[in-house]
Amino acid sequence: MRIWPLNIKAQENAATEKVDIENTNLKKVHVPQKGEAGSFWENRGDRYHCGVDLYAPENTEVVSIEGGIVTETGLMTSPEILPYWNPTYYVIIEQSSGLFCKYGELADFTVRKGDKIEAGT
Repeated sequence: MRIWPLNIKAQENAATEKVDIENTNLKKVHVPQKGEAGSFWENRGDRYHCGVDLYAPENTEVVSIEGGIVTETGLMTSPEILPYWNPTYYVIIEQSSGLFCKYGELADFTVRKGDKIEAGT
């Protein structure tokens, strides 16, 4: 079983504070494996899921896994798209390795397009 660390510090307490991910109390959570709900390429009937869902308590701070530049932000889901969806947002970061990482279904975000991001912030 693989696990992924999540920083459980609430957003309102860490808005301007840099997170030292190696010295922070992290909670380990389960990363969905093939065939489990939220796993990569899970068959959802109408489509295949092309991400991995890491479930976290409300107000869990999301941190970048690698440094890079914010290339895009926007609305991901909303009741205008499908009535049963809550409004959520996404942030895409072009990482220093050249890969792009999308952080999705966020309640809110504090970065803007063009912002430079460090790993763990």
